[in-house]
Amino acid sequence: MYIQLTKKLSDEMKIKVEKPDLSNENQLFCWHANIFKIGRKKCVLVMNNVTRYCFVMYGLLKRILQILKS
Repeated sequence: MYIQLTKKLSDEMKIKVEKPDLSNENQLFCWHANIFKIGRKKCVLVMNNVTRYCFVMYGLLKRILQILKS
């Protein structure tokens, strides 16, 4: 499973992003993730590339983002 991050999210999580070769991968298992704020709360929107199914993780803290990173 691949989760492709936006620049904004990769900067927030302090992750160096590399562009993977997805030509051999099943696109059903590829996702995109973006970070945004509602008020003062951080949210991450994750969307499937094929089905466009999405979910939002609301109210994330910096330590939770560090757990997701590992």
